[in-house]
Amino acid sequence: MSQVSLEKDGDVNSDTSSTHISDHVNTLPTIGHHGTATPGSTTLSSLNISSTPHTLASEDPRTIFRFSASPPSGQQPLLDPASLARRQWEQCYRSLSTVPESDMLKPPPSSTPRDWRKLIKPDGSIYYRNEKLRLLTSDDITQPKVLQTALEQRRDIVGALRDDNYLDKLPPDWEMILSNYHEESDFRCRFMSYQMGICFVFVNNPNCTCAGADCNCKGQLIVETKDVFWVLMQEFSMHRTRLPPHAEAEFYHSLTFGESEGIFNPRYTPFPFTEPQTRRLIQVYESLQTAHVSAAAGDCSFMAAIVWHVARVMSDIERYRQRYQYGTQGSRIYRDVAVAEPTWQVKIVDGLLFLFLFGVHRMYRERLERTRPGGIIYLPDFQNMMKSLLVEWADSNLLATVFVSANVAFLAVPNVNSLQRTASLASTLFSMLSIVTGMHHIWRHRRRIDCELEDAIQYLRIDPDKRVKKLAQDGDQADPDLNDLTMLACFISFPVASSLWSILSFSVAVSAYCIQDSLISGQSLLGTALGVVGLLGLLTLGWFKEAWRKPRLTEFEDDYRDVWSVKSAEMTKGRRWLSRVGQVFKIPRTTADDVEMAKDHTHGKKRRI
Repeated sequence: MSQVSLEKDGDVNSDTSSTHISDHVNTLPTIGHHGTATPGSTTLSSLNISSTPHTLASEDPRTIFRFSASPPSGQQPLLDPASLARRQWEQCYRSLSTVPESDMLKPPPSSTPRDWRKLIKPDGSIYYRNEKLRLLTSDDITQPKVLQTALEQRRDIVGALRDDNYLDKLPPDWEMILSNYHEESDFRCRFMSYQMGICFVFVNNPNCTCAGADCNCKGQLIVETKDVFWVLMQEFSMHRTRLPPHAEAEFYHSLTFGESEGIFNPRYTPFPFTEPQTRRLIQVYESLQTAHVSAAAGDCSFMAAIVWHVARVMSDIERYRQRYQYGTQGSRIYRDVAVAEPTWQVKIVDGLLFLFLFGVHRMYRERLERTRPGGIIYLPDFQNMMKSLLVEWADSNLLATVFVSANVAFLAVPNVNSLQRTASLASTLFSMLSIVTGMHHIWRHRRRIDCELEDAIQYLRIDPDKRVKKLAQDGDQADPDLNDLTMLACFISFPVASSLWSILSFSVAVSAYCIQDSLISGQSLLGTALGVVGLLGLLTLGWFKEAWRKPRLTEFEDDYRDVWSVKSAEMTKGRRWLSRVGQVFKIPRTTADDVEMAKDHTHGKKRRI
């Protein structure tokens, strides 16, 4: 009789012992290419396990075995593939000496129920689909209780639709999506039409005042927003064999606009992706389409990835479209940039802090606020702000180091009185404080240059609960409270504010030293020089006052670049000067001048004169 021997890998240095377990394992035929047993094929009539009685201490007892087979002596009965797989599994299970005897006949892990199909998404998560029942779910229906609850929920909902005469009015390709149905408080049921590209829910009549089971009020079908459709398409995309109608055109239209805005208006565009990201998304889509076209006829394995990719991109785009009223009369092509105006409480705090921080914290607070206008964080602006802060703190450290050296040299000058020495020492201490805080901020903020959105939310102290309350009160116009940014702005302004105090103290020390023991003529000359320097400084500040202007409190209009670009801003100043000159010398103005001035006063929004 032919035998199959399992020889354990290793050296055999003594008498071997053989154990026959043919009484426990039935003979199995092998299956050919067409799933049938062939005469003369390999069978497992008996198993001969040879092993060494003494194994090394370093060897694992569950080592790999080597199989060898010899031809059978006769024909074996035929077995169906399911029984064959079952017995092969039992045979491999029995061959492991570490398996307890009580688990020898333990069935394999629970499988997918009948008529259900398990699908795995690109991110590794799974969902189940029942094509006959038109049912999709991401919950574990391999558990009998969960499966029973899902089927009961579907039966009740379909029955309610039939009772209200809605079932025949549903789109022909409707599918039901159930999730979290085993938790009644978090129950979700949606319908999706792939052909129409919509999602809708069936809800009870909100105007129903009936009590009990005798209510005859009809329910309602409510169509949800477009972003819900794309989110559900992303979650349940692996059984799709084609894109929804017009999805490819909408995908290309959106990304074309995004790539164009990345070139012409990269700073104020509401598009969620940058120009390199947009280009890469198009490349991925075209690569998947090429692979799909090159695949064999009937092979739709790449189409599921295409649907998932398109749905994920469009779900992000659709959320921004809703915020900026896409497809309506009030649509905007520029994102929110206006910051909230400080309240009177914040203004009082700013006035007190100005005595210590010279108003530097206001500048930093406005910069922080620009990265989250309306409570929505724009991550590229936040990352750019982190880069600029690192550069500023590095420069302030360099400046503080120079002033430390200058103060050390100043203290070595003879005939320095107590006032000058005190001012110089104060300048030194402020410089050292600037260096220490600057180094600390650099170490703590360097990792935020390429941070994720969650890190930005945590850094900017956005409280989701507070944000929800403000949205409930003020709607989409609600702005986050500035109080949560004032302390943060004070903290990050320490290096620059300390440098300003160091410069001021050193200036007092040098000025006092220059004036002491000087003649009247020398004091007059020095006073005149200091006055000229101060006047020039004030003129410089006045000339560049645009750098200290208030932040924008209103949003851009569609044609804002006609006024707020650099060239147009210069022309606007020129028109204002000519208008004042014309008023003095009675020079008549043309209609074009009136239109331009009207555009200037309305911040770029055209209106009829």
